[in-house]
Amino acid sequence: MIILIYAMFAITILVIIFAVVVFAKWKNRPAGSESNEVFAVSGNKLTVFAGIHVTYDIDDIEKVIFSSLRGRYGSSYSGIMRIVKKNGKKSHPFMFYGNAKNFVLASSKQEIEKTTLELMEKLAFYNIRYSR
Repeated sequence: MIILIYAMFAITILVIIFAVVVFAKWKNRPAGSESNEVFAVSGNKLTVFAGIHVTYDIDDIEKVIFSSLRGRYGSSYSGIMRIVKKNGKKSHPFMFYGNAKNFVLASSKQEIEKTTLELMEKLAFYNIRYSR
């Protein structure tokens, strides 16, 4: 019985710690970023909103490459974005969905294409090269 009480106490503490960490990450987002945006540009930095935010100096970026990936089941698609640095190193693939402003469960090929065009326009505004 005492072991069960200690286990429940430990689980409660872990849940509280997890909630505090998630809240802290949410509060420390870069200015102007929404929780479901793909990236944001602030100053001379490009921040990609992946599980852990990744920030790149714009001067170090050669280009951003976009592609799409068909889902395993049905006709859902995901967009893929990779950062290529001037030293030739590539980032891991960052996935995005058909609507960068709202959460969606599945995206069509057309939605991914539209979102990709919107993201490329945003990069062009900041003079960041891109390709497909």
